Parts: sequence; structure tokens; C-alpha cells
Amino acid sequence: NIILGKEKKYMGEIVKITEGQLKILNILWKAEKPICVSEILTELKKQDIHLAYRTVSTFVAQLEEKGAVAGIKDQMTFYYYPLIEEKNFRKNEAKNLIKKHFGGSLKGFLAAFTGDEDLTQQEIEDMKEWLDKL
Repeated sequence: NIILGKEKKYMGEIVKITEGQLKILNILWKAEKPICVSEILTELKKQDIHLAYRTVSTFVAQLEEKGAVAGIKDQMTFYYYPLIEEKNFRKNEAKNLIKKHFGGSLKGFLAAFTGDEDLTQQEIEDMKEWLDKL
């Protein structure tokens, strides 16, 4: 049995995560236990993403260096697990996107989806319901 060396946590400030690294993180978030690079490759292939073993190893090493994942050794194999929670990561990314591209305005962000098109009555009702929950 593999024993986790660190507790899952959210690192307040997350450095930039590349698209390739995010693909690895998505797999680690879905995994129910720490997994090795060859298992990550198998999951990538199921998504029709074909990367070399060395490329995936590099992505994992970069994520480990950034504090996003940790690895534990069991005999001769390293198994990896995320240190950042998916929900918190995505929330942070969304806030950064709105801040960077819309001056921090949620209204501006939402308006970008409507453009010159009118919203349907159902879309308006759905948004009202969502805002009421907030």
C-alpha cells in the first residue's frame, strides 16, 4: 500500500500551469489514488492524446517543482497525486481570466457571451436563478 506523504491542500498562489501540465492535472484529479507516469499515459491515450513518456515525465516534474503535485516512491516506481484541489484551482483561474480580460467585471465577462445577440427568456431565467443563489 502506498501512503501519502503530504496532505492534499490548496496552494494560495499558483504559478502558471501550461495546457500540457493541465492535461496531467486533470488526470490526477480524477484518479482515486496516486498513479505513475505509465498510468497517466494510458489515460491520455483514452482521450486520444499521444505524448511520449519523457514528455509526460517532464510535465509531472514541472508540476512537482511548482508545488502542484507530489510524488512518492514505492519500490522502483514514483506515484503522483495533486496537492492543489481542482475546485480551488478552477476558481482561481476564472478570477484571473475575468481580472485580466474584463477588468474584474463579472458583468463584462457575461456580456461577452451575449454580444449583439438577445438572450432567450429561458437563459435570462436561468441566470436570475443562478444569481439568486449567490
